[in-house]
Amino acid sequence: MISGFFQNCKIDSTYINIEDATVSGDTLSMGEIKKINNKIWFENITRIKTTIIKQETNYLIIDSACSKPKDAKISIFQPSTKKQKSQYNIESNTGKFQFVLPPDESYLVSYQAPGYMYKTTTVNAKEGGFKHMDFALNFDTLDNDFVEHQQMVFPIAEIHLTQQSEMEMQLLAAFLKMNPHLFVDIAGNLVNADSLLSIRSNSVADALTDHGIAPENIFSNLWPSKWGTDTLQITIFSSTHPKLQLLKEQKENRKIKPIKNSGLFVENILFEKEQFTLPNEEGLTDLINYLKANPECVVMIEGHSDMQGEYKANLNLSLKRALTVWKYLINNGVGKEQLLLRPMGNIRPIAVEKDAAGNILEEARKYNRRVEFHIIENTGTEEFQIKPIQVPESYRISQKK
Repeated sequence: MISGFFQNCKIDSTYINIEDATVSGDTLSMGEIKKINNKIWFENITRIKTTIIKQETNYLIIDSACSKPKDAKISIFQPSTKKQKSQYNIESNTGKFQFVLPPDESYLVSYQAPGYMYKTTTVNAKEGGFKHMDFALNFDTLDNDFVEHQQMVFPIAEIHLTQQSEMEMQLLAAFLKMNPHLFVDIAGNLVNADSLLSIRSNSVADALTDHGIAPENIFSNLWPSKWGTDTLQITIFSSTHPKLQLLKEQKENRKIKPIKNSGLFVENILFEKEQFTLPNEEGLTDLINYLKANPECVVMIEGHSDMQGEYKANLNLSLKRALTVWKYLINNGVGKEQLLLRPMGNIRPIAVEKDAAGNILEEARKYNRRVEFHIIENTGTEEFQIKPIQVPESYRISQKK
């Protein structure tokens, strides 16, 4: 059971709504309720060999102006299943609510109200646990100067979103859909390129677009900053914010530009099964020379794997392939700021891997084990072309953009 007291600015009353938890075994006793310095206290709480079957959580909902939002709702999600478990309404006249959580599970709880920035908290419901909480939830109004900062920390060396992060991106996307005048900027620390924050930033942006957020409402700017190498900062701001025009100009300057035909070709790279060793270093010579001569040119290095095996293993393998190429280019004089990384795993094959009878086509699989280059706007005096991988027509499938 979770109980607590609530205190807020200019408090004239304290709300409390606690019900006894369902128990088994011996009894749970609760002493006299007292109000001390505008705080509610339970005196002489005793628990003896008690198993809590459910937990109850109580909060007071207020906004930054000390009023109570109308039509506020609570949504409870289980990150382990990536699904919403339940939804509750908040009493608009009191701001009170209460919900019950089964034990031995971690929950992501979202608090939402029209015209306000949503809030999330994590609740770990433990069997037999008792916790006293001092909590008041403040909603921020979405005015013209609205800015909200959120931080997303990745596990060390990981590039994909955790289950909880995926749920948080789903909640953010739902909020942005209800407020289309808001924009998102994803920023991180590029002091150490091996931190792979550019890849993680793409993962966050992809998660938002997968949930229906327009790409023009998402910005990704990575620069040296105070945040740790495993942290992204997500800034949500309104259309009237002064940084919007600057971000739009930066994004426009980094759009992919069609490359005209020229005499200089760079080939994409195929890898052996389960390998990430660079098979042909000589094939990168022209690309290295061009990038060194044109320091404003930026290249995306995109790693891929075949369709066999688990998704996570394939994602890591595709990252290793992209990193192999990245390190080779860096070691040969190409600037780190000219290279971006993007591991794709097995989600974008260009060749079928099984015949109609379900037999694996080893010859076809090799076309999916690859690194592709994508040219970000080229400001050099000479343009060059990426030579596409020639997949035999019998194996070829359309590539989803």
